[in-house]
Amino acid sequence: MIVRHVNRQSKHKIGAWNQLTKQVLQQAGDLALPAIVFKDAAVTPQLTVIWAGPRVIRQMNRETRQIDRLTDVLSFPLLECEAGSPKKQLVITDFDLTYLPDFVLPLGDIVLSVDQALEQAKDYGHSMEREIAFLSVHGLLHLIGYDHQTKEQESKMRAQQRSIMQILGINRKEGSDQ
Repeated sequence: MIVRHVNRQSKHKIGAWNQLTKQVLQQAGDLALPAIVFKDAAVTPQLTVIWAGPRVIRQMNRETRQIDRLTDVLSFPLLECEAGSPKKQLVITDFDLTYLPDFVLPLGDIVLSVDQALEQAKDYGHSMEREIAFLSVHGLLHLIGYDHQTKEQESKMRAQQRSIMQILGINRKEGSDQ
């Protein structure tokens, strides 16, 4: 998986978190995405992590979801997926042709709020690294077609999150849903 980072905040240093999200998302992608093949060639997924301050993420939440409040993570998928698989057969225009002959499939963007992650890490009593790992996995799952709008969707998404986090060895504090 190719993970790119964009910093849209200036309050926090994010170098270590860039490395963390890259590692977590590469491993989570291996676990959550079935092997995608196009024209007998393996596909490399690509996504962007955008680090946002409170004003940026609130504005994005308001403009894209019509919810005027802070949030911790937003995901903007580029493909229609369901439970980790594209809903339609991939065609050449779905790929980032910059990388030919490799087939790189842009999944979309994950926007992470550094301030919200810090606050939630304190609230849940775990490390910032654990919170960022969780939000990264959560954002990735949204990119690949998982959601939590219904009880059934939420149950599937939580089970997938829990499974990935356990396999990665990133455990949650007792009693926390995160």
